[in-house]
Amino acid sequence: MKTRLLLFLLVATSFVKAQTVSTFAGSGVPGFVNATGVAAQFGLSLGIATDVSGNVYVCDADNHRIRKITPAGVVTTLAGSTQGFADGTGAAAQFNFPQGIVVDASGNVYVADYNNHRIRRITPAGVVTTLAGSGVPGSADGTGVAAQFDQPTGLALDTTGKLYIADRGNNRIRMLWLTNGGVQTIAGSTMGYTDAAGTLAQFNRPQGLVVDASGNIYVSDTNNNRIRKITPGFYEVTTFAGGGSFDFADGTGTAALFGGPWGIIQDTAGNFYVGDTGNNRIRKITPAAEVTTLAGSGTFGYADGNNDSAEFKYPYGIAINSSGDFYVADAYNYRIRKITMTALIGPTISGVSVSSVTSNSATISYSLFANNEATTSVINYGLSSGALSSQATGFSANGSLATSGSAQIQGLSSNTTYYYQIEASNSAGTTTSAIGSFTTTALVVIAEYNFDNTYNNILGTNPFQANAGTSFTTDRHGNISGALNINNQGTFATILGLPYNSTSRTISVWAKTNVLNATINYVFHYGNSANGNGLAFRPTTTLYFANAGANLETADTNTNNTWIHYVCTYDGTTAKVYKNGVLFSSGVKAFNTINNLNYFKLGLTESNGYNYFNGAIDDLKIYNWALNATEISSLYTNNTLTSENFNLNNLEVALYPNPVNDILNIETALDIQTVEFYNIQGQKVLSSNQKQINVSDLAAGMYMVRIQDADNNIATKKIVIK
Repeated sequence: MKTRLLLFLLVATSFVKAQTVSTFAGSGVPGFVNATGVAAQFGLSLGIATDVSGNVYVCDADNHRIRKITPAGVVTTLAGSTQGFADGTGAAAQFNFPQGIVVDASGNVYVADYNNHRIRRITPAGVVTTLAGSGVPGSADGTGVAAQFDQPTGLALDTTGKLYIADRGNNRIRMLWLTNGGVQTIAGSTMGYTDAAGTLAQFNRPQGLVVDASGNIYVSDTNNNRIRKITPGFYEVTTFAGGGSFDFADGTGTAALFGGPWGIIQDTAGNFYVGDTGNNRIRKITPAAEVTTLAGSGTFGYADGNNDSAEFKYPYGIAINSSGDFYVADAYNYRIRKITMTALIGPTISGVSVSSVTSNSATISYSLFANNEATTSVINYGLSSGALSSQATGFSANGSLATSGSAQIQGLSSNTTYYYQIEASNSAGTTTSAIGSFTTTALVVIAEYNFDNTYNNILGTNPFQANAGTSFTTDRHGNISGALNINNQGTFATILGLPYNSTSRTISVWAKTNVLNATINYVFHYGNSANGNGLAFRPTTTLYFANAGANLETADTNTNNTWIHYVCTYDGTTAKVYKNGVLFSSGVKAFNTINNLNYFKLGLTESNGYNYFNGAIDDLKIYNWALNATEISSLYTNNTLTSENFNLNNLEVALYPNPVNDILNIETALDIQTVEFYNIQGQKVLSSNQKQINVSDLAAGMYMVRIQDADNNIATKKIVIK
């Protein structure tokens, strides 16, 4: 078995960011205090915006002020004092429940002064002026103070000097030219819900809006529980997301549900973020209208933490800074919350190794470090490093500590090199390991004992020992001393390479009882007492046993002095027993055979007890793979895996030397027509018509040789190549 690594780096193919919610400013107690962080106090905060320097501006509606928060969390008052209406500088200015806010590239702040029904502007120096609105509720278009608004809320700027206003009380979207103060209604009319162009469309208390780079306007249509889209030109209004019901559901387009959406912003990638006020969540909408939840458990409460455990109380406005972090006006918590986007660390794969490589399977072991994210893994494998087209399921991990485990790849071809790569995935992304390789073992006969007057295997080695109570007896063909007789004692041999753990195997044996033990009769066993593998039968059942819970016991009738061919197979998943070439029983089992000094026992129990077998055993064969039904049928009929008929023997022939290293000599009276060599799998591996044949290119092991002379007489012989 060979294993190797072709690459030496772990490659992370994709990563995402995690969201952590914290309190940026505000004590949680309603009031008015300028201070730093949680020492500051706010009233009911609604609108929120950021400037290019990372400062945060808040419409503190209850306090009728515009508050400014530096990136360090220092809270001051930019403008406003007591409730009222007055232009002026700083505290000399007055507002009446300001709600909407936006900041331009020069640092000018625009405010929707809700109960004053006006649009105000604040310079970086704190100078407040009125851009539009008479102060009297109404819907008149016009210039400057000739125009009318009714409880304006959301504001948005485009790149051409136009300010868009969600005119809540009028159920309209208005446009204000900053160059000349002209106000125009671009969409909306009476309260309702209609997708249409311009004033044919209807809204129901629109409160937030944002403009994308193409000039499209996206509106939080609050009481319609939808996000609407207005295209430039004819101002065609369509529904971008939301099904209309006050409810919660992630989904795409109208399959998603909102509960009174309020503030809305857009990031540089084109994604939208919405303060879903009634659901106490922050929602994300992709350009394809796929709606997910960015933060918030949905519980009406206060809790900092990761995105799905954080709690809000009516999050209204939302803003984003240049780093991609969010600020939320958490109205009834009287706080400004911050959602920090931090890169999640993807899973780490280490300690990769290959073990238990057999002719058709291999076990891949490794460790996963999940980095506190639920992580799954698979093993991709194939016949080349560039074509890992097959997949086996690995194990899962979570938490902050490494998790070690393994997975088995099954159904492989023998004597074949496979390439593999572990792939681990969690919410942070996907990580792949280095590509490694291993080579499956060849199909081999681990051991074969014909017990023809010898305790040795066919290679003349690994004899059965401690043979008191054993002798040789007549086999099933009537050959004297052609089988092993066990008289209530038992014997064992040390056999290297036995199939352990859950690896594939086949044990083939002929057995008969002279006297049937009324309790149990042990044919063979290997492994330790708790996790061994063996065959036994009772007067009414046959038992192919393994570790606890993996036994395969089937009703049967067992009688004395009757030779039975038993074949026990296991392919890593399914255990099977064949009797006389026919499938007798089958079941999905989990074998875990543990090595016990490589002892293979006949007629002895798991604990080496005797007096549990009185009978004969013949032609024991142990393979490192699970034979198929055809091979087993041939084994029963021909005592070999080939389907060729080796029972025809009407030719006298001598083969020598045997075992052979290189030149095999064949002596017959007539010329040879054909000589064919078959391996233990029944495959023809060599043909000739000569009496001296060079076999040095064949692998060491046992072969059947079929010789046919010029008169079509046939003989079959076994040879061993060293």
